Amino acid sequence: MQPTSAASNSRQNLLEEKLRHELEAFFQQGLVRAILFVTKNCLLKYNALNEEIQKRKDNLYLLQKKLMLSKHFPSINPSNFNPNELQLIAKITREVSIAFQNSSQKEPLASSANLPQKKE
Repeated sequence: MQPTSAASNSRQNLLEEKLRHELEAFFQQGLVRAILFVTKNCLLKYNALNEEIQKRKDNLYLLQKKLMLSKHFPSINPSNFNPNELQLIAKITREVSIAFQNSSQKEPLASSANLPQKKE
């Protein structure tokens, strides 16, 4: 009976080891899924917060443009503009200021270094 019980113990040990590996794999998969779920939710919240921040920046930019308009052009009342017109004004102003900044950072196109030298 000894060989049979040894074989039975060995078989039981193999089954326990297999079950342990399956449980570890299941736990690891569950842990990975949980991490992915939390990460996805954090990214969604981060993106939503970034969108909210951008909206607030845009609103602040529009308010600054209204204030600038009312200071420089007292006859123009910014409250007469609808939000779409103000957004368009802000967008065009932003694009022009970016283009101006970019052009002022570059050197002039017709610099003396680029001109061909006259041969005498």
